[in-house]
Amino acid sequence: MKRLILGLAAGLMLGAMAYGQDDDALQSARLEEIAVGAGSRATFAVPPEYGRLADVAVNSGVHYLYFEDSQGVIRLVLIGPRGAVPRSRLDVQLLSPQVYVVERAAAPAS
Repeated sequence: MKRLILGLAAGLMLGAMAYGQDDDALQSARLEEIAVGAGSRATFAVPPEYGRLADVAVNSGVHYLYFEDSQGVIRLVLIGPRGAVPRSRLDVQLLSPQVYVVERAAAPAS
């Protein structure tokens, strides 16, 4: 019975909050673009020769960006928060200046 009363009270509070939401405030929100940093307040850009973004994987806050060029070479760029202080500000930055390269092996002779 206690759970039922608590559930009804929580439902009424959530319903009241959702009903009281101002639609104008939602429509007037603007998105702001921020360049991804490379440390020491410098920004970085992915070179166009890296090709297209093929995949993104996320593990523990680290984003693994997989790029594939026209020859099939895969490059892995790591971005994410660096340490505890940037994590609190939600800064995303280049984690390593090194880029991991996976090259295609030559086709085996038949």
